[in-house]
This record gives sequence, structure tokens and C-alpha cells, in this order.
Amino acid sequence: MKKVKKIVSVVLIITAAIIAIPVLAWNVNKAVLTRDGFIGEEQVKIASVDYRYDNFVVSKEGKTIALVDDWKINEVPEDPSHTFLVVRSFLDQYYIVKRDYVIPVSGDVSCAYIDGERTTDDELLTALTQIMNTKFEDGKEIEISYRGGDLEKYNFKSVIVGYGDCPVGTDSSIYYIGKKESNWIIIFRDELSEEDGDKQSAIYYELDEKYSKTLEKSEFSQ
Repeated sequence: MKKVKKIVSVVLIITAAIIAIPVLAWNVNKAVLTRDGFIGEEQVKIASVDYRYDNFVVSKEGKTIALVDDWKINEVPEDPSHTFLVVRSFLDQYYIVKRDYVIPVSGDVSCAYIDGERTTDDELLTALTQIMNTKFEDGKEIEISYRGGDLEKYNFKSVIVGYGDCPVGTDSSIYYIGKKESNWIIIFRDELSEEDGDKQSAIYYELDEKYSKTLEKSEFSQ
């Protein structure tokens, strides 16, 4: 009986330790995180640095670097400078950028998020830079049925790009890039009609054949 009690006691001690270690680690982590800041409706301040709300795309959220009231401030893995951050509570999530940072809206594409997956492949980014600088003409109409399998039929992928020194996706002007029969096509967001049930009309443009090899071996063909 004493041996059984001893085994039970050891098990209880081990169980308590397993539970206590993560809790202790979280409390220690909370103690070293900065709590200096302010989260308002129009402005955010983290450790005396001013931020503004904005829209951008990231691959995922990184570790928590600050706690302000009931908000966690999470870093963006692709941005070690903390120019871009994510503000998260139990129910809400917002994206912020340093107030004095000017987001590039044109130039060389430095990163792309294809269906949410980030890529910095040089060949693909060069192709996307050229595509974004192309003046498209002779567009054709296409009807997209979201429930009818058209996304799979044309292998449509969403695309969001960033320019210059910007490490995250900020330009969502491309709606889809896909393939219609043997031709690669592009659809721009500002040439979409209003949704009609599960369908939507759009104007598409055929991409130059010189991009075919690059697109075929990229995330667009996966």
C-alpha cells in the first residue's frame, strides 16, 4: 500500500509540474513584455512609437512583443523592423504600420502572396513587375461561377504584392491569375461586376507567352 501511495504521489508531482511550467513561462514572458502603449480608434502607440491602422497581408503572425490593456501586439515574421504589426484581442484583429512609413504603391515587386503563400522568387517577381507595368487592351468578358467549379477549372489564384522595401503584401489590384485553355490570363479587381448569386462577371486579359514558363513552374501551377 505504501508503494502504491508513493507512486501516486510521484505521478501527482509530475502532473503538477507539467501544468505549472507553461503557466510559469507565460507569466515570466508577460513580465518582460512592454506594456507601454495606447490602442485607440484612430491611433496606436507602442512603446512611444506611433502607428496607424492599415490593410496588408502577411504569411502568419509571429510572437507577442507587447501587451497593452487587453490587446496582444504580435510581430510579423517577414518584418524584423516591426514597421508592420498585428494587434489582436480575444475577438478582434487589426493591422498597423508605423505612422511615418510610406507604403510604396509601384516599382519593383519585392514579394507576392499567392493564395496567401508568400514568395520572393526572383524570376516570378520580375515577371509580376513586368505584368503590373503592362498596359492591357482587348479584354474579354468571363463569367465566374464560384459554386460551379470555375476556380478549379481555371486554376485561379489570388495575388497580392508588395513593392520596393515593403516586406508585406499591400497591392490587391490583381484579383486572379489563372489559365483558360492554354493561355494564362489575368483579372483585375476594378473590372469585376457585382456578384449575382454565386456568379460574377469580369474582364480578363491574356498574358504574353513569355511569362508561360515562369508561371508554369511557380505557385500558380500548384
